[in-house]
Amino acid sequence: MARKKRVEINPNEVERYAPYLNLEQLADCLGVSADTFQRRCKQDPELMRSYKASKAKTIAVIAQSLVKKARDGDTSCQTFYLKTQAGWRERDREDKTTESVDTLAVSVSKLIDKLPG
Repeated sequence: MARKKRVEINPNEVERYAPYLNLEQLADCLGVSADTFQRRCKQDPELMRSYKASKAKTIAVIAQSLVKKARDGDTSCQTFYLKTQAGWRERDREDKTTESVDTLAVSVSKLIDKLPG
């Protein structure tokens, strides 16, 4: 029985599609199975390096945009950043909000007590 012809995987194509596709999708795009792609990456570490480097560069660009929007006051971006990078959780935020509201209520009550009349 004849062996299947080995499909060459071009590292440039890997870099081109890596930002948009996971490993399985990339393998499909390149015309090989996910197992074959992973096996080739073990044989040729440059392929996996190309994939990871390209994905990391795109993540950095998107993260830079996210941080800029957060710094410019976009509260959705601020919340997302703090959840993913600072370990914030919804429960933590609710607890902090409740504490802040309670503190504010006490402060307002003290001010009202000092008002004349």
